Amino acid sequence: MVLQEQTILINAIAANPMAPELQNLDVIPTDDIPAPGPAENIPLQEAVNEAWSNRPELKQAQLNLKNLGIEVKATKNSLLPIVNAYGEYQATGLGGNFVSTNETATSYTPDLQAPVVNTAGDPVLVNNAPVYIGAPLNFTTTSTVLSQGGLNDDLRQIGNNRFPTYVGGLNITLPIRNRAAQADAARALLDERQAQTTYQQTQNTVMLDVRNAIIALEQDHARVDAAARASVLAQETLDAEQKKFQLGASTTFLVIQDQKDLTSAEGTDLRARADLVEARVNYEKALGRTLETNNITVGDAKSRTITRNPNIPGTPSSQLPGGK
Repeated sequence: MVLQEQTILINAIAANPMAPELQNLDVIPTDDIPAPGPAENIPLQEAVNEAWSNRPELKQAQLNLKNLGIEVKATKNSLLPIVNAYGEYQATGLGGNFVSTNETATSYTPDLQAPVVNTAGDPVLVNNAPVYIGAPLNFTTTSTVLSQGGLNDDLRQIGNNRFPTYVGGLNITLPIRNRAAQADAARALLDERQAQTTYQQTQNTVMLDVRNAIIALEQDHARVDAAARASVLAQETLDAEQKKFQLGASTTFLVIQDQKDLTSAEGTDLRARADLVEARVNYEKALGRTLETNNITVGDAKSRTITRNPNIPGTPSSQLPGGK
């Protein structure tokens, strides 16, 4: 039995249980089982509320439920019309040299389709010949370079809003029988309901863990008390039997029998104390206090830098918080 427990312990704390230096190694316990402290008397509802606020699986379920709620809103919005309004304003300044081009007609040709008429609509005759409107035939082009100024003029024109540009618009999208969006919305709603059910089940599981941990803690406290009393009674019985044996009123068999009963009572007391320690650990775990009780922070684990001494089994008392 001892060898089996040693093997289990070495496997739990060693990276390579088959290392040569660990072969035929005896594990000698150096810690005594602490004396049981007073039982923590917390109402069930208060303990459950503390567990609900501390247990990581509940926080994970809450985050999952929140994410699914956002997903439901997003998929519902995809079923609604979409209206996008936009506007744009630009201010421009013109600067530099500007070339102005002018064309001047130099010759004309009569437009036979456009005769000149009087108010009565009769053609106007000159030397007994009708007069037609002239259409330009040839042109003379002249270019003039105009200076519009430099950067300062550009900035002044922008400030005076000389050449503004205004753009505005409105886009409307109407989803008509969007089957894919409807399916996404229905699936998101079902996922949210399933997450709500899972969250409620997790809450119930946490409540059950807390209740069972409290019951086990109370029972183990009672067992430790009964085992301690039984151990004291066995010791007193052995002392009385030894006195009777010294007076010749008892036998060796009875003395040995009482010694056996005392050993059994001490073993029962030791087992009860160990079960109480385990029950207390399970109680702290059920309430989500494990890291806080053992003075361990997640930040230290991430940074790989220990900022405060952990309060774990096997830690020297001088290293415990407040220890000397």
